[in-house]
Amino acid sequence: MAVRSLSWADFRLSDAVALELEAVANGYSDKFNSKVGDIFDYQINALAGLKFNFGAAKKKAAALAAAEAEAARLAAERAAAEAARLAAERAAAEKAAADAEAARLAAERAAAERAAQEAAARARARAITENVLFVIDQWKIRPSEQEKIDRVVNIMKQYPEAVVTISAYADKQTGNPRWNMTLSQHRAEVVAEALKAAGIAANRITTEYFGDTVNPFATAPENRVSVLVTK
Repeated sequence: MAVRSLSWADFRLSDAVALELEAVANGYSDKFNSKVGDIFDYQINALAGLKFNFGAAKKKAAALAAAEAEAARLAAERAAAEAARLAAERAAAEKAAADAEAARLAAERAAAERAAQEAAARARARAITENVLFVIDQWKIRPSEQEKIDRVVNIMKQYPEAVVTISAYADKQTGNPRWNMTLSQHRAEVVAEALKAAGIAANRITTEYFGDTVNPFATAPENRVSVLVTK
């Protein structure tokens, strides 16, 4: 007859390591060893060992790998977001620069158009003609004719670059060529002096006189004249 007894214990040292103890007791009757009697002989065996749980390490490694993958994913997302932000800023800056350039060109075109319009307006304003008429055989400026001279003065003060040419005549139906030349000279000079008295510089005034050698108009009264042309 034989009796067997088994004892076992497992002591967990960590998630990955455990200490295991095992004891085995075997009892044998005397009849198995040619003895007579009922006394048992016992044999006891004790075992001790360490158990390594590699699964925990694998789980930890897997968890670490997952954490690293998540960190890499988040880093990639942040890098992509930063790249998108920089691209958006660059696109916005390029658009702003293009808009600014377009606005600058539009402003330049508008300024050029305004300058051309103003120049044309100045040219139209300067290019006026006034016929200052005189009484036969005289060169005195009458009040009605002074108003014409005043208009020329106003234009020349408004446009400092404007100049005026005074061309004086005498009608050939009256007097003689010599006297008419002198008469037209007086008419040119008296108008020039009126302009100077009003503040117009002498270097902006040109005078010329033709007597009765040229009669630009159809009637004698019209040819007793000083023609003022500004430009």
